[in-house]
Amino acid sequence: TVATTNTNKAAPENKDLFIEVEANTDNIHVQQQILYSIRFYRAVNINGASMSEPSISGGEVVIEKLGNDNSYETRRNNRRYVVIERNYALFPQQSGDITIEPISLDAQVAVAARGMFDPFGQNSTTRRLKSDSITVKVEPIPANMRNQAWLPASDLQLTEKWSQQPAEFIVGEPITRTLTL
Repeated sequence: TVATTNTNKAAPENKDLFIEVEANTDNIHVQQQILYSIRFYRAVNINGASMSEPSISGGEVVIEKLGNDNSYETRRNNRRYVVIERNYALFPQQSGDITIEPISLDAQVAVAARGMFDPFGQNSTTRRLKSDSITVKVEPIPANMRNQAWLPASDLQLTEKWSQQPAEFIVGEPITRTLTL
């Protein structure tokens, strides 16, 4: 059995499985970071699942997976779900509209079926889920920043550390200065 579910941030009522996708912005500048999250909700047992990786149309984008998948429980519409969350950082390299294509997930849902050929009482049926796509408008580098160093960031810190505190310089002795950006 193959079923298709489309959802984006909605809490579908009485669904055993669904996917949410979310981008933290819908309008950024070239090379600015987009945080993209995929959440797979399940209220039933599964024997396995495979999920596609994010793909982009409309422009070149650097995609980096952020850490390991997170797993936690939550309640939606008075129903308990196990959630698997995967996060990515996306960095568009040119201006224009980009589309984060739908994520697809195939899950083998466990179905109780005791019989003489299945002593463990577990069969499975395949369910196919598909998220919505997300479109993000990517603005060009601002005109006053062209031909200059461009580093879009919401928080940028530069710190220094010396191998000796306080820093005393003695001719002929090495000292280390570490700069962290």
